[in-house]
Amino acid sequence: MVDKVVAAAIAVACVFVAIVALGATLFYLLLMVVPAAAAAAITAAVAPLGR
Repeated sequence: MVDKVVAAAIAVACVFVAIVALGATLFYLLLMVVPAAAAAAITAAVAPLGR
């Protein structure tokens, strides 16, 4: 009985760690992509004004 409870707790902890790691991965991915996309959008919007 105790073994099953411990195994379940370990499985839940592993899932929690995996979700946190996935969240951190997505956060840093967006941190790299969003500023570049924003800069491209600003450049595309301002470029015609310089002509």
